[in-house]
Amino acid sequence: MTTATPETELDLDGSTGVVLAPIRGRDVRRGLGSALFVKRPAHFTAKFGVAVALIGACWIFVALVAAWWTLLIAVPVLGLLYAHLVELQHECLHEHAYNGRRINRLVGFLCGIPMLSSYWHYKYEHLRHHAFLGTPNNQEFFNYRFKGLDSVGGFLRACFHLGRYLDVFANIGRSIVGRLHPCITKPVAARRVRQEYRAFAVILVAAIAVSALTRNWYLVFVWVIPTLLVAEPTHFLIELSEHFGLNTQTDPNVLSNTRGLIHKPPG
Repeated sequence: MTTATPETELDLDGSTGVVLAPIRGRDVRRGLGSALFVKRPAHFTAKFGVAVALIGACWIFVALVAAWWTLLIAVPVLGLLYAHLVELQHECLHEHAYNGRRINRLVGFLCGIPMLSSYWHYKYEHLRHHAFLGTPNNQEFFNYRFKGLDSVGGFLRACFHLGRYLDVFANIGRSIVGRLHPCITKPVAARRVRQEYRAFAVILVAAIAVSALTRNWYLVFVWVIPTLLVAEPTHFLIELSEHFGLNTQTDPNVLSNTRGLIHKPPG
């Protein structure tokens, strides 16, 4: 019988040599070719740049064309782009985007702003999700509710997941008064998470101040509504396919508790 290694002794936060999700049978993951893990910063920067450019274009479109129909176009597009940015944030937290940890954090933080997704909080929880997948310790940062989806009401409650923002504002409030997140046991990570939620507080206060001073709902139309009505359910549907209906708490085998794509080279 093996004894669980304390988390403080595990490598959970790096990009190489970290703890992998449990697997049954022969594990060949450490022997995979290095070509599979080559980072392409220029390619990632292009994806990030295109997303930001499209978001900027939508914001300008709504600002210049004062008509209700512009929202029918801009809101869905913006919501999809905000959800896409969280997927890019996921690449950054695994440090697949860039070679340097600082630029991964910077771009990852920027990607999370529209959906108020803290880079370091997401990274801390998500990498532990990978390490503890299939065990009772498994928990995701976007801890979506995958039960009761067979009814319209249950599906909509899970899909929109507005309770996540209660957690976000609780974390912002905790950070403003100087407290660290009680579930983050690594002091360095806890301090970085606190910094990012404080930054969210500054951004939100600035957005509210601008809206109040200009006396318009512009930021509600281009940020709040696309995030709540489109980005959140879109991200839920992205996450749904990975683990829905599978046992991620007591089946310690990543080959059976996770869906993925199997790629076979041509020929």
